[in-house]
Amino acid sequence: MQKINTMKMKNQSFVVRCCMVVVLMVSAMGAAQAQNERATLKKAEGLVAQRQYASAFAMLDALDPANDRPAVLAMKADIVLHYFAQSMNHMVFSLVDLKKGESLDSVRRNFKVGEVFAFDVDSLSRRLLAAHPGDQTLLATHAAYHKALLDDYGDDLWMTYLTPECKALLRQATESVDACSQMGYLYTSDEAMADSAAYYFRRAVALQDTLWEAHYNLGVMEYQLGHNDKALAHLERAWKGYRTPRLKGDAARVMAIIYDQALNNTAKAERYYRQAVADDSTDVTSWGFLLDFLLRKPSAQDDVLPVLRSGWHAAVQSDNPFDETGYIIGQCVKNENGNMAIAFLQSRCNETKEDFELGICHLYLFQLMEKGGEDIAHLRKAIECFEREEAPENFLNSLREALKEAEK
Repeated sequence: MQKINTMKMKNQSFVVRCCMVVVLMVSAMGAAQAQNERATLKKAEGLVAQRQYASAFAMLDALDPANDRPAVLAMKADIVLHYFAQSMNHMVFSLVDLKKGESLDSVRRNFKVGEVFAFDVDSLSRRLLAAHPGDQTLLATHAAYHKALLDDYGDDLWMTYLTPECKALLRQATESVDACSQMGYLYTSDEAMADSAAYYFRRAVALQDTLWEAHYNLGVMEYQLGHNDKALAHLERAWKGYRTPRLKGDAARVMAIIYDQALNNTAKAERYYRQAVADDSTDVTSWGFLLDFLLRKPSAQDDVLPVLRSGWHAAVQSDNPFDETGYIIGQCVKNENGNMAIAFLQSRCNETKEDFELGICHLYLFQLMEKGGEDIAHLRKAIECFEREEAPENFLNSLREALKEAEK
């Protein structure tokens, strides 16, 4: 009897050891899987930074084709919602790897229908949330999806998507920085919801005080709510924390706007307008605000021309030179300085050797000069310049039609 009991005990001990081995193996497999996931997410993040969006998504899809992992689904959703080449109803997408010199805007404008795939962020995030209730990463993804809907469809149509179930899910997004930030973004699209946006951005900076983007967005919301001192405090935090020139320039420009338009402090307004272009000399918007400010300040007229030149140069070098140069020239026209704009454009015609810039100058001179012959000459020269640049035929045809009308 003693022998049988001993054997039972030995067998039980063997079973226990086997169970422990299985647990350790499962644990090791889970740790390896988690390590592999972290490594893949980091590689995909690097590809996104290199603007290789299709490759990043493919890498993530190979890791999790069933869309069962919250962190992987979140990054895949971020790619399709923000870096798509083509999007249909936020459910069918096409992605590309950008080449040198390409931008997403240029690809979207000239996109020819290519390979598409279905990726329903809404249903996928809700399915995973059912399995992982309260997961803040998934809630942030769900909020990002609704922000995309709101941006594209507007308030009225967006509300039809905002079911009671969605509202209940979104209200849970208060426990992580990402979720709170996404909820804040969701409400920034409408000034009427500035209170809600500010609430979530306050929550985000309370969770992580070094989240500079949340400080910036909170500053903008506080400004919209009329809380100028609070707005400046958060924008100053963002400006000091940011390391990217464009972001630092954005923060400085908003501070300048508050001092200029809300507090009528011209000294600090000029200081921060100039700080914005010092932070990022390629930002045409900041040059335009500084130019507008100086044109409104009689004592600063001697400073206008250098700023106009710098803003124009940034606009010509931008990804959207037609709109950006128009914005810079528009600042002069808006402030009843059309003659200054004409004189500047004429000087650029004599200075530049680039047909593209020359064509833009002649085109604006045609639009600004009084009718009477000289304006038509500028339009003809613009067409010649753009023909040498081999501009798109539909654009050239529109200029030729304008010339026919002007010659009547």
